[in-house]
Amino acid sequence: NALEAALWAFWSDEDSFEKGVLAAVNLGDDTDTTAAIYGGLAGAYYGYKNLPKRWLDDIYAKNFIICVCKWMTYETGKLS
Repeated sequence: NALEAALWAFWSDEDSFEKGVLAAVNLGDDTDTTAAIYGGLAGAYYGYKNLPKRWLDDIYAKNFIICVCKWMTYETGKLS
């Protein structure tokens, strides 16, 4: 059910991450799962640079998250 709803939101989002995620959470039922599925799918499709800037500006602990991602990327490179 959540997968079907997330796919519907993705196909109906008019090339807008914001419209799609808002549609996903407003469909009702299991909205957190639907939005998480939509976010993963649409995030991979649209990329970070196409997310709404005002949403990115409000991310809590953004600098910490960026540092952890860089560290994980570095550590992954050491494994190969």
